[in-house]
Amino acid sequence: MTRRLSPLPFIAGRHKRAAPFIADAREHLMKSSQAANVALILVAFGWLLSAYGFLSQMGDPAPWTSPAEMDAHRRVSLAFLFGGILALFSALWLSGYAFSLAHKRATLALLGCVIPFMVIFAFSFF
Repeated sequence: MTRRLSPLPFIAGRHKRAAPFIADAREHLMKSSQAANVALILVAFGWLLSAYGFLSQMGDPAPWTSPAEMDAHRRVSLAFLFGGILALFSALWLSGYAFSLAHKRATLALLGCVIPFMVIFAFSFF
């Protein structure tokens, strides 16, 4: 009787000499408490970036502002806005990753992302 090997022996852990980048992968994973802390930081950072990106596009530019300068400012504002949105989605992903061991902080990060969005969405119709 022969022993059946996995098609991916390094990942399955049945090989004695695993590749170093796969063997050390478990050591380099982020701990749940650290992921929850990073998620909380990303929530605050994401909302600040998104708010600046949104609010910097409001209002009319001065009449003497060149079109190239307005376009450059619009691109910077959009970069801030999308960077903030990316930080918020990253915080949501990290809070989901950390929920197994860090319930309170992960829930706080989730609520920090979702509740302000719900408030903005609710008041946009009034």
